[in-house]
Amino acid sequence: QQQQQQQVATASTSTALTSASMSSNSASCSRFTVRYYEDTQGEKVQVSAVLQRAFDPENIPAFVAALRSEALIIHEWVAVAQDAVKDSKSPSVIVGYLSFIRVHLDVPDQGKVPAVLLTPLGVSPDSQRCGIGSMLVKHAHEVLEKEGEECFLVLGSPDYYGRFGYTAEKSKGISSPWPPHAFLGRGNVPAHATLVVHPAVCEEY
Repeated sequence: QQQQQQQVATASTSTALTSASMSSNSASCSRFTVRYYEDTQGEKVQVSAVLQRAFDPENIPAFVAALRSEALIIHEWVAVAQDAVKDSKSPSVIVGYLSFIRVHLDVPDQGKVPAVLLTPLGVSPDSQRCGIGSMLVKHAHEVLEKEGEECFLVLGSPDYYGRFGYTAEKSKGISSPWPPHAFLGRGNVPAHATLVVHPAVCEEY
């Protein structure tokens, strides 16, 4: 019964799984670096602000809090603007956030196979179109691949995520609650499987 609950999700929350819109007005781009998110009150507040602005009116900060509380997140990364930091003692200015969570694929005659799902990716609107999202995704892929991850999934724009190797063709044999054209795969994706995802991933907040 628990497995059945995990396999049931609703498409109404798909906006929580996709990246924030990249159609922001142009802005002067700061230099920035990518590093692991630090679980401090200051960074938590900054990340929440970035996600709220990027996804407004969706309450994505609450979604991320739920992922954390269920220990679903494998890694979290932030993009930190460097030009905004006047000296080494100034606090970091976070302009982007990305996390990958653990999911599984139920493969016939093989059982559950681990996979990772990108969710969410958000960049502050005034820092979009500066390559921040791309740097976050590429950095995350490099780290996760070194750790042995082979199957990558995302729910989002094929045009945007296609540049990182995600395609609907890769995941067409995966049964999921989401539209096939927007459920994308990358890497070693099983030809036939059912996505097993924690209910928190598809809860509305």
